Amino acid sequence: MISFFGRAMRMYNAKRIRGLCHENRFDKALKISRASLKDNPNSVAFNILNGDVLLFRHDFSGALASYLNAMELLDKNKKLSKRDRIFLSGYLNFRRLAIDHKTGKQEFRHWNNISKQINQLPASEHLKTLFTLPEG
Repeated sequence: MISFFGRAMRMYNAKRIRGLCHENRFDKALKISRASLKDNPNSVAFNILNGDVLLFRHDFSGALASYLNAMELLDKNKKLSKRDRIFLSGYLNFRRLAIDHKTGKQEFRHWNNISKQINQLPASEHLKTLFTLPEG
């Protein structure tokens, strides 16, 4: 069982990664993301965050690998609620489509409407805080 301190540190690191991405400090975010993944390799959230950092650094193949790993872990995870699983699945599928669009494999029209719908899905507050998609 994870201690209160352990959970608090994981949440701090997750929010720190997201904050560094907003500041365009991707190298530092990647360093924290990789360290967090080393400590929590089966964490769906840290795999998604790692994918986001790599996506923002334009490492599309690395981002896709992280998202696919997160999807596999999400399928195996029995602790998350159904609504959290649906929300994270939508988030991951959106990011995969974004990669396909950026690499020229697929058109991604009306992405802002899709992201808005995913953002409106019910989910835990901490997941919605960490994984909010751009809407415009």
